Amino acid sequence: MRRYLPWLVAGVILVAGFVLLIYQLIFLPLNLNPGDNLLVGVIAFVLYSFLIPGTFAVLGALVLTRQPANRVGWLMLVFAVIGVIPLDVIRTVFYPAPQPHWSLGLWVLLWIGNWSWLLGFLTIFLILLNFPDGRPPSPRWNWLGTLAIVLVLFWAATTMFWQEIVTGSGENIWIVVNQIGFIPGIVTNVFAVLIYLGMLVVAAGSIASLIVRIRRGDPIERQQIKWLLFANAMFIVGIGVLILLYATSLGDPGATWPILIPMVGVMAIPVAITIAILRYNLYDIDIIIRRTLVYGSLTAILVALYFGIVVVLQNLLSGITGQQSTIAIVISTLIIAALFNPLRRRIQDLIDRRFYRRKYDAEEALADFSLTVREEVDLESLSLALLGVVDETMQPGHLSLWLKEVPIAGTKHRLSG
Repeated sequence: MRRYLPWLVAGVILVAGFVLLIYQLIFLPLNLNPGDNLLVGVIAFVLYSFLIPGTFAVLGALVLTRQPANRVGWLMLVFAVIGVIPLDVIRTVFYPAPQPHWSLGLWVLLWIGNWSWLLGFLTIFLILLNFPDGRPPSPRWNWLGTLAIVLVLFWAATTMFWQEIVTGSGENIWIVVNQIGFIPGIVTNVFAVLIYLGMLVVAAGSIASLIVRIRRGDPIERQQIKWLLFANAMFIVGIGVLILLYATSLGDPGATWPILIPMVGVMAIPVAITIAILRYNLYDIDIIIRRTLVYGSLTAILVALYFGIVVVLQNLLSGITGQQSTIAIVISTLIIAALFNPLRRRIQDLIDRRFYRRKYDAEEALADFSLTVREEVDLESLSLALLGVVDETMQPGHLSLWLKEVPIAGTKHRLSG
């Protein structure tokens, strides 16, 4: 069950994101802020309602399929879950009034909204801290992860008891008096400054950890990290440009288009991880892709055969007996069970020939060598055959074979090749 849990979570995220996107598009005129362009609104909703969380979810499940304990995969799923929490939808549907009165449901909604964004932001940098092996570069970097957790817990605890809960922007801003709140606004502002400083420390530390990995890593790991570092730079630049637009009043706080700038940076992160996975075979992704192609094709063919055989047999039997029969289902099930292994081997052979030619040739060479070992008794011929199969499958730059001296009948014979 644990093996399939990431894919189950990813599937739920994809469905939730798709439903959320459909809702946003259906009620697009109501969800747009004054002065927003229709196309900009559509792009924004597609990105943050479906594309970004869906990409993070699928990649997180891929990583966890190969390395279940890798924190990068779980962090990507956490970020995806936050992305499909429909806070705006719930607020629009259940609290359509411009200034709704306090209630427990509204309080829970606003409370989640006031700390979940921080968890999402810090998750991005924790991915950088733990990429690619799921651990920081060394144990002395663990304090960054601890600081991120403390920041989220502290902010979640304090936002429960604000005297006033502020949400929204522009003309849609809400100011709700919290009936259980006792923390005044001036203290809230101080806490916010501390949170922002902590965020900067986590962000800077995570980037520094990537730089350390680049200096210590092998050439392949350096290339992987360079892609992620570039994507992270895009994200940080996007956040900086957004803050600059709002600070200089060049971007309307109620408009949607400035939000697209950091969204592009966020989307660049899973793209960079995808490149690192596919181009540099991170997490042995070839194995996952190969199995997906084999069993996906096998499932589709077997399902089509099953229903095809059922339909044909049902029509045939109903024509003979004049009524429906379960015999067709039983016969179809037996046929599918008999075809499973032969069909799987045939599909795997076909996919290996088409997409994994080098691996297929290596397997063929090993199979031929196993036949040679069974039939050949001459040590010199076996040595040459072994050198040939290693050269063909591994393609090393230099190859030599040394055999141990074996005592025979009181003498020592040196076997060499």
